[in-house]
Amino acid sequence: MFRWPRQAAPRVRIAGRFPLNCRDFSHIYRSHTHAIHLYDYHGVIRFADTEFEISPGVVTISPAGGNTSYHVPRRGHHLCVHFFPVSLAGPRVKIPLHLSPGPHSSVLFQRIPHIARLHQIASEHSARAATAGAAASAAMQEMLLYLAVIAQGAHLMRPQPPRSISAVDAVARLLMEEMSEPLDVRRLARRVGLSRDYLTKLFRARFGTTIPGYLQALRMEHAKQLLTDTNMPIKLIGASVGYPDPQHFNKRFRESESQSPSQYRRPTPLILRTTST
Repeated sequence: MFRWPRQAAPRVRIAGRFPLNCRDFSHIYRSHTHAIHLYDYHGVIRFADTEFEISPGVVTISPAGGNTSYHVPRRGHHLCVHFFPVSLAGPRVKIPLHLSPGPHSSVLFQRIPHIARLHQIASEHSARAATAGAAASAAMQEMLLYLAVIAQGAHLMRPQPPRSISAVDAVARLLMEEMSEPLDVRRLARRVGLSRDYLTKLFRARFGTTIPGYLQALRMEHAKQLLTDTNMPIKLIGASVGYPDPQHFNKRFRESESQSPSQYRRPTPLILRTTST
């Protein structure tokens, strides 16, 4: 059972939609942050020695400092938010580590991308960054309390179907889902029914950066999370974020972070071991 204060300002570390390709519990994840995951694939998650089945719409919470591993027969994607622990003083709510929200999952499929967009703005070092960070924190707290209400079995209004998203937001979602694939802006434009030039113009107006720049930021953010929280070899991390050539990955990472992937990875890794497959 996960316990969280009723009044708190969670600080988001990373948020978005990311791929997972892990079989036979071969990689063990252990992070200094809590993590909420909303799945769109089938598999099994293991918390220490306890296993739960996961399927589309299921939510899990991985508490900071705990060991988590997966068996996913087929590669899939999940929405996730990693957020820092806070003091547990005062009244608290309880949320199961494994939860099936049922029809309320449609709300969560909207809220996590909303938090991810706010977090992206908060990391831009612009005039609106502080406000966006506060908004991401508030949205995260609201989602945690929403999960607690669902877990308590309270009567809620049936959520409305997800609203149709704009073509530009659809492209941002595709970039997140397919970050390991080569970038083809013209193909992206065709998939959302826009011309290449018009999509490029709208995307910059919406996110304040180019499509390649946005994808580069996503890839580096996910690479940093994998370097910090997993024991995956650096070569595999590079391939999973779209850089199958290790030298190219090393170059891009240095350009972004002013250090190599191996330097970024902590000297004393948080990962304790790798199970045999």
